Amino acid sequence: MRAFFVLAISFGLLSKAYTQQNLYEDTFNGGVVGGGYSLGIDTSGTGNFSVSIPTGSTIRQAYLLAGRVGPAPDLTLTLNGTPFTFNSSNAFTGPFQTNYGGDSAVHAIDVTASISPATTAYTIVAPTQSSVSNKYVEFYLYIAFNNAALPSVTSAVFCNDADLNVITKSWTLNTTTPILTANPVGFAVFGGYAGSSTDSEKVTVNGTDLGSFYGPDFNAAGAYGAMAGFQYYNNTLTGYGDDNADQVIFGPDALSNIQAVIPNATTSIPVIFRNNANQIDNHIWTVFLTSSGSAVSSSPEIAVSGNSVDITNGDAAPSLADHTDFDSTAAAGGAVARTFTITNSGTGDLTLTGTAPDYVTLSGTGASHFSVTAQPTSATVASGGGT
Repeated sequence: MRAFFVLAISFGLLSKAYTQQNLYEDTFNGGVVGGGYSLGIDTSGTGNFSVSIPTGSTIRQAYLLAGRVGPAPDLTLTLNGTPFTFNSSNAFTGPFQTNYGGDSAVHAIDVTASISPATTAYTIVAPTQSSVSNKYVEFYLYIAFNNAALPSVTSAVFCNDADLNVITKSWTLNTTTPILTANPVGFAVFGGYAGSSTDSEKVTVNGTDLGSFYGPDFNAAGAYGAMAGFQYYNNTLTGYGDDNADQVIFGPDALSNIQAVIPNATTSIPVIFRNNANQIDNHIWTVFLTSSGSAVSSSPEIAVSGNSVDITNGDAAPSLADHTDFDSTAAAGGAVARTFTITNSGTGDLTLTGTAPDYVTLSGTGASHFSVTAQPTSATVASGGGT
C-alpha cells in the first residue's frame, strides 16, 4: 500500500459488519485453479502465472476478476493476447468505499469460452491508467474444470460488497452446500495493497487466527497485492508460487487450509480481516472457498415429453398440451400420430429395457389400441442425450 498516515478517523470506521455476494457455487467432478496479478501503485504492467489442469478435463466455468478503486474509466487488458474490457456492465458488486476512492467495485467477466484446459501459462497485460487511485488494481483468473475421473469438489466464490475503508472487516461465508472437512478446505484470498509486515491484514476464521498477509507477492508490481494462487483437485489443496497449502497465512502466502478450524458440514463460516496498523487502506476483493464435495450422482434420470412439454411421472390425466390426449378420430381406419421424446438428465447412461428392436413397449388398459411406429435406434441414452 502507499505510505499514508491516517491522523483521525471516526469510530464509525473502526469496524463494520460486511456483506458478500456469492458469484459462483457448484459441486462437480473435477477441480479448480486460480492465479492473478497486482499493479500495486503502478499504473500499468505485465503479470505472468501458471496453472495445472489434468489431461482429459473440460472447462466448466471461468471468470476474470478485477478489483477497482474509485470511478476508474473503462480498462481493456489482454489475457494471453485476448482483449477483455472492464466497465460498468460487468461490475458484480459495488459501489462501495475504499481509502483510494469511492464508487469502487469487484468486476467479473465470464471467460469460459476463451479458456483451454491445455493452457498452463497465462499473461495479463494492463495498459497505462491515468491515476494510481481511480483505477483497476488487481486481477485474478478463476477456473473450474470437469473431469469424470476425479472426485467431486465443492467451490464457492465470495466477492466483497461493502466499504473497505474500515480497520476491521467482518464477513460471513454462507454456502448452500455443506463444507466437508474429511479432506483439506481451501481458503484463498484475492487481496490488495497490504504493503508491509506492519501494514498487514490479519485473518481470523471461526475464531482461529491464521496469520497476516502482506506483500510483496511474487506476481505483483512492488511490495503489494498479496493474493493466493492455488489448485484443488483429487481431494488435494496445492499452493502456487509463494502460497502454501498449510493452515498458516504469512506475508505473500494468502492461502490457508482451514480444515481443522471449522466444524464438519457447516454452511456458515465467520471471517474477520483486521489491519494490524489500524489503518483503512487494504483491500479484500474475493475469497475462494474449496473443499471435497459430496458424491456426485452417476445415475441416469429419465424424462419423457410430448409436444416439447414434460410429462410428469404418474400423470394419469390426458392432455392435448403434452399430446397424451389423442383427441378423436374416425372409428374405421382413422389414426392419430404423436411423437414422444425420451431424454436423460442424469450423469450416467440410461438403458431402455425393451428387447431389441422393440426398446419401447406399451402396457396398461387399452394398450392394444396403440402401436409404436418408430423405435429408438439404441437401448442406451447417454447423459444429456435424447431419443
